[in-house]
Amino acid sequence: VQTCALPIFALVLTGRPARFASSLQPGGPGWTARFPLSQLPLAHLPLVGAIAATAIPQAFMGVDGPSLGPDTSTGWLVPPHLLVYYGLFFAVGCWMYGAEETTRCWTRHWKTWLALSLLLLFPAAVMALGSRPWSIVIQPLYAWCMSLGCLGLFERHLAHPSARLRYLSDSSYWLYLVHMPVVVALQSIVSPWSGGAVLKFGLVMLVSLPLLLISYQLLVRSTPLGWLLNGRVDRRQAAGAIMPAAPS
Repeated sequence: VQTCALPIFALVLTGRPARFASSLQPGGPGWTARFPLSQLPLAHLPLVGAIAATAIPQAFMGVDGPSLGPDTSTGWLVPPHLLVYYGLFFAVGCWMYGAEETTRCWTRHWKTWLALSLLLLFPAAVMALGSRPWSIVIQPLYAWCMSLGCLGLFERHLAHPSARLRYLSDSSYWLYLVHMPVVVALQSIVSPWSGGAVLKFGLVMLVSLPLLLISYQLLVRSTPLGWLLNGRVDRRQAAGAIMPAAPS
């Protein structure tokens, strides 16, 4: 899905990135014409609309049988309903990047979103697996509440600069893109072994994560591929900006 979304997004931004970013800022060019500052509640409409619209692609999921979570694309061509589903989250991410003040109005209630997700929506989603009308509403709502809760949680507790967290953040997209063959290969090795699923899952994680991080360090981080994924950054300057100065 991201393979399709990113080129489209890049084409939209080509030659006009500054105007796109400023148009998302409350009070920026084009914003006041659409959303006057005297009607700031309208600034929340992109997120509210995306949350409501997610039920439409969700209605095309789990058709062959009850399933928890979005469908998995197994072919080269992404099913349209999955492209729309993930595209809504992608679009909201772009909107949040330029509308930080409005976003904080939602993420500051992160405790409520996480409690609602974990204590109510997730159990309800499991119980409603056999009922498509309820699943169509509950499952995307759970995904959105968890997303808002996690964003607020990380902003609250992980907002301070950290070289280690920055490194993991930079590597995360590469790990997401290439983890599948590594994980599948390890699964095929541990599958016939005796032991529970939790033990096998832990072993796969303990082996795959270091391998993937090594591949990122050697093949991606300081290469053109790394610049493509995360932008070209002077690593020494970035490290100096986030590491505390040595005492004199």
